[in-house]
Amino acid sequence: MDRHTSVASLLLKADLAPDPLERMLAISRVVITYTLDLLRAGQGMGETPVVILGQHIMSHRDLAEKHRGDAVVVMLQEICSYDPEARVTHIQGKARGPEVAELALQAVPSCAVRAARGALGTLGQVSAAPYGNGRVSLPRQDEVYTFTLPLLHLTEPLAEVCPLELAGNCTVTCSATGLTLTLKFRDEHSVKGSIVKRGSEARIAIFSGRWDGAVNVEVPDLGAGGTVSNARALAPAVVPWVNAAQPGPRRLTRLWSAILQSMYFMDVHQAAAFGKRAEALATDIVPLLKGSLLYEVAEGIKAGKKGEPTAIESAQPPSREPALPPAIRKAHADGRALVYQLHYSVQTMAD
Repeated sequence: MDRHTSVASLLLKADLAPDPLERMLAISRVVITYTLDLLRAGQGMGETPVVILGQHIMSHRDLAEKHRGDAVVVMLQEICSYDPEARVTHIQGKARGPEVAELALQAVPSCAVRAARGALGTLGQVSAAPYGNGRVSLPRQDEVYTFTLPLLHLTEPLAEVCPLELAGNCTVTCSATGLTLTLKFRDEHSVKGSIVKRGSEARIAIFSGRWDGAVNVEVPDLGAGGTVSNARALAPAVVPWVNAAQPGPRRLTRLWSAILQSMYFMDVHQAAAFGKRAEALATDIVPLLKGSLLYEVAEGIKAGKKGEPTAIESAQPPSREPALPPAIRKAHADGRALVYQLHYSVQTMAD
């Protein structure tokens, strides 16, 4: 099952859940599954992160599940672009019945060097923040769930085996039901959290576990519980490390492309505030990305008039090799960043 089919199937289960708490638990599975996809390998070299100026992918998947007897299809779109006008467009496809569920995510990955304590003292790590928000809509219940994603830390980005850590909070909120889920990602891959109802501090459900293992939930008032996520059962597996120079295929290919390009443009002066090690990291990461971004501009490939620099030569930053394509450097100089968007529309195919 590919990632689009997997998430769409979870959205379908959320619509079929019988009560607000069950639906919130179902949405928690959607968010955790998508978060873990960031740490999973892709299925082929076509899913290797590359330099992106703009991509807009439209496709669909037929789901094996039925929805109240009707066949189901998910129309999907992925956008990764510097164009601020790039937007998801409505696709009806071959579906003829009503929309069952919708997921929309927009993120602007922003990477920065942060201080971190290590065995050798204060070191630098890269913190990738997928700033933005996601939304899941369940039209039949008239419920909208907004969610945020945790941070991703690359703790030793120059190493061939760079450990990956999830950090910070992930929240899911539904104003229609008054329920809010907060998941806290902490050291040693631990996850803790709870669901509360608006106006009350009582915990309706309690989450605990590890994101690289099982995340369990207990509902004290019902005396019930279960597992909402089991990373060990996933294939391909969750791998809590990456080689930034050669990341290989990644399950969330375009989001990783945006993360790596953001790493290329990290602010060296901002990193210097954390010390010389952090400053060196922000500088040394650029040539390391040559292997992952799969692009290098060779000087002199376009001849200008005698004595004049070529357009590529004059645009190349002398201290940050290898250079990205001129159009991408111009977009960055204009203050634009790669914006990643994902959209699923789960639709029935009723006659």
